[in-house]
Amino acid sequence: MAKFVEESKAKCVCAFLQELNDAVKAKFVEESPEALIKRNPSFFSLFTLVIATQVPRYASNPYTPFVIHLA
Repeated sequence: MAKFVEESKAKCVCAFLQELNDAVKAKFVEESPEALIKRNPSFFSLFTLVIATQVPRYASNPYTPFVIHLA
């Protein structure tokens, strides 16, 4: 655990998911959803599951069509 102290949350979660299940093909991206969608609109279609944190719930967000909010 100490090796993750200075690492990003995305990198740590990715590593832990792969440790729990070696069949998981995980990637992490440290870029805003807005920037990803502007640069590559089909980016999220490459994945079966995307976990995002700290994403505001504004209806005008460009990533709203990609989001399912869980409580």
